[in-house]
Amino acid sequence: MSLESDVANLVTQTNSLLSYFQTRKAGIDAAVAAAIAAAPETSRSWYVDPVNGLDTNKGTQAEPFKTINKAIAVTPPSGVCTAYIMDDYDMPAGIGSLNSVLIMIGVAKNGVRPKLKPKYVTSTDANSVTTTNMTGFNMYLASNLISIRDMDIYLPSPAGLNPAPNNARAGSFFRGFSSVNVPTVFNVSLENVAVTMAADWFGNFIGVTSSSVVLATTNVSFPSGFAGRYVSNVAAGALVKDLGHVMSNLASL
Repeated sequence: MSLESDVANLVTQTNSLLSYFQTRKAGIDAAVAAAIAAAPETSRSWYVDPVNGLDTNKGTQAEPFKTINKAIAVTPPSGVCTAYIMDDYDMPAGIGSLNSVLIMIGVAKNGVRPKLKPKYVTSTDANSVTTTNMTGFNMYLASNLISIRDMDIYLPSPAGLNPAPNNARAGSFFRGFSSVNVPTVFNVSLENVAVTMAADWFGNFIGVTSSSVVLATTNVSFPSGFAGRYVSNVAAGALVKDLGHVMSNLASL
């Protein structure tokens, strides 16, 4: 075999290898692109109008949902749910944050921010024990953050309810009810929020058992007499720098 034949054979085999590589690479690139296209988008934004919305709507500004629960339900559990709240929102029952991040943003009307308005409800358990607790946001293991922006929070009166509420942690606005299915850290972010309360409001703002708390506030006002109510089992006036399980840009609680 001549040198020219050897060279020609090498060139042919090299071209075959290059063609094989390019074909395989094109197939791999196509498979990766298809996998990326098939991956679900985990961030969702919805509009919620508790007055005029319907949970059978599309969740758009023109066709808003009625409840925050619906916005949570149609967002992937590991995703980010952003809900634009278009009117005052009564909370006759607790809302479970099943998403990784739940962001609620108020849509002001004539310069007035909408309010989140939890309620006290009375219930009887399987052992026929009746209790009264305030509704709020239940944080579960997958809940990394709840953020409230451009909304106000009104903490109600339990007057006239029987029995009267007697467990401040269980009636917290942000809380978890299990020692095994709660996040290790309760991350709560408030921005442009006014918190007000009835004179006889009973409860804590954040209720925890063994979890740590990160509370970030920007342009937030709390009512007088709120000391000792920010986080369950934290004494009024406690300095955040002295607490091992609480981080906050507030100096004291």
